[in-house]
Amino acid sequence: MTTLSKRFLCLLLVSFLLVFSTMVTAEARVLQNNSNLYIAMNKSLATWFKAGTNVTEIAPGVVSSGTLLNNSNLYIASNRSLATWFQAGTGASFRSDGSLSSGTLLNNSNLYIASNRSLATWFQAGTGASFRSDGSLSSGTLLNNSNLYIASNRSLATWFRAGTQIVTREDGSVSQGTLLNKTNLYTNPQRSQSRWFDAGTTVNFGPDGSVN
Repeated sequence: MTTLSKRFLCLLLVSFLLVFSTMVTAEARVLQNNSNLYIAMNKSLATWFKAGTNVTEIAPGVVSSGTLLNNSNLYIASNRSLATWFQAGTGASFRSDGSLSSGTLLNNSNLYIASNRSLATWFQAGTGASFRSDGSLSSGTLLNNSNLYIASNRSLATWFRAGTQIVTREDGSVSQGTLLNKTNLYTNPQRSQSRWFDAGTTVNFGPDGSVN
C-alpha cells in the first residue's frame, strides 16, 4: 500500500469517527419541567421548551430540536442578521450556531426566498417553513396566489396557488410548486416543446424553467 493510499484511508477513518461521534452525542429526552435551554453550541443563545415533550440534544444542555413553550422570535440566519416569530407548542429544529432551520410560523410573514435577499414573498401563519443558513426560505406555504420565477435566470415565471407549499432554489426560483391555473409550460431546456398542465397540479422545474 502506498503512502498516499494510507493517508487517504486515515482521512476516511477520521471522517467516519467524527460523524459517528456526532451521531452518538445526539440524545433525546423528555423534559420534566418547562426549561430554558441553550440552542447554540457556544451557549450564546437559549430559548424555552415545553414540559412533557421531547428534546434532542447535540451536547448536554444544548438542544437541536424540541417543542417551543412560548411564541418565540428566533434567528433564521447563521450570522444572526434575520429573525422571525415561531408558534408556541410547535416543533423547532436548530443548527449548532443556534439559528433555526425549520419551524412553524406564528404570523403571516414576508420572507426572503433568494440567498442574496433580492426576492421575497408572503407565507402563511401556522404552517411549517424551512430555512437555509443564510436565512432565506427553502420551503414554505404561500399566503397568496403568487407569480414566481421558475428559471434561475429569471426569464420565466408562473402563478402558484395560495395555501400550497413551494420549494425554492438559492437564487429564489421555484423548483416545486402547485399551479394556480391551467398552464402551458416548457418541457425541454431548449424551450422548443411545451404542454398544458391542469390547475392544482404539483410540478417540478429544472433551473432552466422547464418541467422535469
